Amino acid sequence: MNDKRKPTGRLWKNLKKTIDKHPDMRGELELTPEVVNDIIRQRDLINNKQTDREYVKIEVVGWAKHGPRAGKYLSLKGNVLRETDEQGSPSQPAPPPSPPVSDDEIPF
Repeated sequence: MNDKRKPTGRLWKNLKKTIDKHPDMRGELELTPEVVNDIIRQRDLINNKQTDREYVKIEVVGWAKHGPRAGKYLSLKGNVLRETDEQGSPSQPAPPPSPPVSDDEIPF
C-alpha cells in the first residue's frame, strides 16, 4: 500500500491585502521531481536558443474547495505541460536534447 503523500498546492484569500496592488490570493505549490526536471529542460532549451519561447511553462489545475478554517480556497496541482497539436490533442513533452559530442569521442 502506498501511503506516500502527493504534492499539493493551495490558494487562499489574502487576508493581509491592504491596497489594490496586493494579490487577491496567496498560497503555495509543491512540484514533483518530474515537473522540476521538465522546468530545467525547458530552461536549457531557452538558454541554448533551441526554442522560440522566452519563459518556462507548467500546467496548473485547480479545484474549488471549502474548509472549516480556511473557508473558500483553490486546491492546486502542478503538472508537466503537455503541448497540444493543431487539433488540440495533447502530445508528449519534447525529449531532452542530446549532450554535445566532443572531438575525442569521434572515432575518425
